[in-house]
Amino acid sequence: LLEENRDGGINAMSPASEVWMSGTILRTTGPNEQGVNGMGIVAFDGASLEISSCLLDQNTALGAFVLDPGTVVRLTDTVIRDTRADVAGGLGIGLEADFGSRVFLDQCLIAGNPAAGIVVNGPDTEADISASVVRDTRSSDLMSAGAGLQVSAGSTASLDRCLLQGNTGAGVVAEDPGSWLRLTRTIVQETEPYENSDRGVGLQVQWGAEAEIAGCLFQGNVEAGIYSMSPDSRIDVSDSIVGDTRLNPLGEYGVGLTVLGGAAAIDRTRLQANHTAGIWVANPGTSVTVTDAEVRHTIKGSSGAVGGAGDGVLVSHGAQLALTSSVLVGNDRTGAFFSSSSGSVSGCTITLNKSYGLAIDSCHACLDFGDLAN
Repeated sequence: LLEENRDGGINAMSPASEVWMSGTILRTTGPNEQGVNGMGIVAFDGASLEISSCLLDQNTALGAFVLDPGTVVRLTDTVIRDTRADVAGGLGIGLEADFGSRVFLDQCLIAGNPAAGIVVNGPDTEADISASVVRDTRSSDLMSAGAGLQVSAGSTASLDRCLLQGNTGAGVVAEDPGSWLRLTRTIVQETEPYENSDRGVGLQVQWGAEAEIAGCLFQGNVEAGIYSMSPDSRIDVSDSIVGDTRLNPLGEYGVGLTVLGGAAAIDRTRLQANHTAGIWVANPGTSVTVTDAEVRHTIKGSSGAVGGAGDGVLVSHGAQLALTSSVLVGNDRTGAFFSSSSGSVSGCTITLNKSYGLAIDSCHACLDFGDLAN
């Protein structure tokens, strides 16, 4: 038991530092006399740590901070929870990896941290996370405002068989050029908006980041299940389900998958029981392909740019979408609506939608239709 120490719980530095820790509780580390630090674990300058079956509880600013090239930390069967902000109200992150370090988490729980569950930041920084849970990250005005996982500034993160639940603002954020995220067999659900915000998206990709999603479930998030923006971002989604996305507090949006810039490829994916649109693609230069997908039972909203609609697929404001071998069924308004946009529809079944199967407005003959069954 390491308890109520000041400045830091465990500091490991230099390549000669190797730490093995098992069955240990490290908690309530407080700040120093200047009111800073108080982190549970700090590893840097090439140190190596193996941590198993441990509890890091109510430490200050950061539960664990890993930085510098050559620094490697492996956590197994370990809990990092309820990290506290410092006296200035800053941070409160469960785990942060930075400056080219590497972290591995297996069968871990990261819960109840106020700023973010896990932050992976900086070029050559890598995180490999498997069979772990990141949940109940609370809202904060700092960092990623309660995100379960933030991947930024050219870092890389891979998650497999994980659960991200009940976080705020976003379940997962990937941002900045060079940042790369892979999610496989992972559930992202019940993300809530943080204070003074309407958005509690499952996955947000922005500012040039790229994400690959395979075999995942996004359920019960707010405003968007998956949200991608900026001209140089890209997402690839396959063999996944995006469903039951809830309307934001204004009743405007509850879209399954939103792409407002860059490129996206959607393959063998089901979007069901979302609000306002199953898929919404907008803005000049945005290019999306949808293949072998199902978009079902989209529910109308109440107000706003998309609200009140209930389109299975909405393409607008100069975007381009190619829809191939897909099923659009039982949506509250149209199966697909192209408005001031371009694209193609081929080999699709569009049926039992409550208004039009296919609606076209101000597209100036920019559309190509292959064989349709309606």
